[in-house]
Amino acid sequence: MIKNILFDMGDVIIAIENLKSIRPFFENDEDARLIEKETFLSEEWNLLDNGLIDFDEAVKEWKNRVPERLHQNMLNAMKNHGLYLEDKVETLKIIDKLKENGYKLYLFTNLNLLDYENIIKKRIWYPKFDGKIVSAKVKVLKPEKEIYIKLLEKYNLKPDECYFIDDKQVNVDAGRKLGIKGHVFSDVEELKKDFEKEGIKIF
Repeated sequence: MIKNILFDMGDVIIAIENLKSIRPFFENDEDARLIEKETFLSEEWNLLDNGLIDFDEAVKEWKNRVPERLHQNMLNAMKNHGLYLEDKVETLKIIDKLKENGYKLYLFTNLNLLDYENIIKKRIWYPKFDGKIVSAKVKVLKPEKEIYIKLLEKYNLKPDECYFIDDKQVNVDAGRKLGIKGHVFSDVEELKKDFEKEGIKIF
């Protein structure tokens, strides 16, 4: 029986639209796209999510690749990026229903510490989660086996009592190898169908 629902954050609970989130900090689309390319698509971004470098170290590298005139705008944009990401309202409704029906809820996300702290500010859904595993805090990324084991061990969870929702097939597959059922998220209606198949109650 499924007792625990594990939620990825990006593109499951919140919409990851990086260019949109930083566009207000720049005068034109061209500058915003340049910053998007040199930050979110960089190796430093992966290292931030992995907890292997801090924000100041990443900024130092990014500054080497963009014009000096954009340095302050870039810094402001990246410091506030998480605040501009929008919640997926239909997913939040699912979270409320699961909580009402007695399921334990866990955040299980690849994310850097700065974005994590910004995202959870004033988010009324955050306290509804019974536990959180954030890649930058444990210094390992999904789909590495170790991060799944950290989650299970920290909260004393049994794999066959867990159901994992993530937008990436490789991450769901990694969980399945450990006995965790899962769903590759695309939209709420498909998720509801899979819940019904697995006997997970949301009504």
